[in-house]
Amino acid sequence: MCQPFSSITPEIYSLLYSKKDYKSEFDLLCSYMSQPVQFGNVLEAGAGTGTFTSLMKPYSQSITCIEPSPQMASYLLKRFSSEKIRVENTSIEDYLDVCDFDFDTFVAYFNVLNYIRPANLSKLITRLASYTSKPLHCLFDLWSLEYVMEQPKEGSTIIKFPSPGSLSNSPQITRFASSVFNNDDESLSILFTFNSGQEELFTETHIIYPTNLSKLKDNLKKLDPHCIIEPIACSQDSAAKNMYSFCRNWLVSFTISP
Repeated sequence: MCQPFSSITPEIYSLLYSKKDYKSEFDLLCSYMSQPVQFGNVLEAGAGTGTFTSLMKPYSQSITCIEPSPQMASYLLKRFSSEKIRVENTSIEDYLDVCDFDFDTFVAYFNVLNYIRPANLSKLITRLASYTSKPLHCLFDLWSLEYVMEQPKEGSTIIKFPSPGSLSNSPQITRFASSVFNNDDESLSILFTFNSGQEELFTETHIIYPTNLSKLKDNLKKLDPHCIIEPIACSQDSAAKNMYSFCRNWLVSFTISP
């Protein structure tokens, strides 16, 4: 897995996504849980600044946060001092090599698993299945390869947000995002450029691998015939050629039984 957000500080990350409706996304996730909602012992991949972690906390017995970014992991350690929440500064693949697996729920939200190559994603799911000695509910979201293949291969977006206190000389920061799709390995390269006024602060390149959801569902059915892959916050486009091509973000829910 590549390491995103190596330059973006937790402070900037929080401002960048300050308008994101985390609560609604959490409520959506909970709708796929047995009621009343109980996450039990949670393994969370890509915890970021812990906003989703804090929402899960009241419904969890414990949460192990996996965060590969040193800056984000350090922030998480300061934010959560409770014994209920543990922070590991590593990748989910490396953590599974050494952990004493005893989890009830695996959560990886905000397309963090798209930073893993498709072959490694399949291996990750296989490893989760091999480790569990009790039912493991897996919940994560993914970008659809079918959607990306039908969209323009290049594009750019601009987001403006207030500067943090450490950059108070400029009233706002502008994030430019430009993306290019690589047909050879079906990856999406996204270049993020952050400017403060006329000054370029830093750039980051993220390589993500949109998921072939048709193939994924075929594989998941072997683990859970009742697995769910459903679109997040979009309406169907009748012109779409493939059932997974009318929406970028999809929620995946399935249970691995021992």
